Amino acid sequence: ESQIISYKMDTVLQNTHKYLTLIDTNSSNLIYKQAIKDVDLYLTIAKQLLSVSDGRRKNISPIFSENNSKKNNIMDYINDKKPLEIQLFSETYRKIDFSQFTVRGHYNDYIYGSVFELSGYFQMMMWFGRTEFNFDNPKNSANILSENDIKRHIYFTCILNHCLEKSNSLRILNEVDKILTTMVAPSDNLSPQHVIDVSHKLNLLHPSELIDTNRFNDIRSSLINLPIGNQTYCSQIIMSDANSPDQVVLPKVFLLMGQRPVIDGFILSNVSYNRVLYEINKVLRMMPKTQDILFSLGNNSSYQLLEKDLEKYKYSSNLASLRYLVDTYDTTFWQSGTYNTWLNSIRKLNISNDRSNLPEFMQTAAWAQKSMTTQLASWSQLRHDFLLYAKQSYS
Repeated sequence: ESQIISYKMDTVLQNTHKYLTLIDTNSSNLIYKQAIKDVDLYLTIAKQLLSVSDGRRKNISPIFSENNSKKNNIMDYINDKKPLEIQLFSETYRKIDFSQFTVRGHYNDYIYGSVFELSGYFQMMMWFGRTEFNFDNPKNSANILSENDIKRHIYFTCILNHCLEKSNSLRILNEVDKILTTMVAPSDNLSPQHVIDVSHKLNLLHPSELIDTNRFNDIRSSLINLPIGNQTYCSQIIMSDANSPDQVVLPKVFLLMGQRPVIDGFILSNVSYNRVLYEINKVLRMMPKTQDILFSLGNNSSYQLLEKDLEKYKYSSNLASLRYLVDTYDTTFWQSGTYNTWLNSIRKLNISNDRSNLPEFMQTAAWAQKSMTTQLASWSQLRHDFLLYAKQSYS
């Protein structure tokens, strides 16, 4: 992070932002012109977040002077670290959880000899990992963007990726993505490579071509209909009507370096609101328990600690389905990255139902609970170490 990835990301930012100055802004399309300025603002904030040295952050100037006040406002939101409803790259107000920018874990440590401090790296990657650009709207939710906002997001995405490709930054970005995929997992959003592949397939030579309605519709439908980039679980503040049985269907979104879905995040998401239905009604179980993870990973002893919740919230079918899903994963899945390998090590501590061949003290309930404590302690350390990259699950 301090010696490799941060330097690569800085190169991507510098080269991409420099290339943006070559994009012609003389367009009669106001949304397209705004999208160019959005790319400038997006990259300027990332550069300023990364630029922490000796505990101080540099002031980075945007290309377009009118972005200065917007940049300062967003930096204030990040520093306040509170969920807010703001106009972020949209005319519609969006719910953004800036509390995620709270620097924590080892990212508070100072690495001697590093130009980039980890606190700045953390916030830059959080900006790239959570600032979504929508290609469509979520279904069955009040979080709706206007058609002009979605058009603005698609313009933004294509302009940014054009700059990434032409500045030779895409190759470097893919190197970083490969590192993080090896550590955790692939992202579940549409990435720069996905967008550029679609652009090449449709022979889109320059993002300004999207001003033509037919060209715009072609690329939007092509991106939405890709069989990849479907979000695994919710990781944003999305409102769902508690009185309606219709569950939220997450939209296709673009992220420059999206956080990566993990199986325990998927478990936590699917045993809480709004994924739990009982007699077609949504169950208001807002917070899961860590024992949900243990049971899904094969620890039968944890079931006893969930009995009250299972009775109250009627989510046993969800939990059973998750256990069945995890049981179907083969060695390939459990060896598909550092994160899954660690989780599999935790699974190996599960106590067998048949304990007759174990020493007498290992056949007791106390021993089973001690093993659960060990597993949860290891899982807590796992989430602590990967908190920047593992996709957070939200009720």
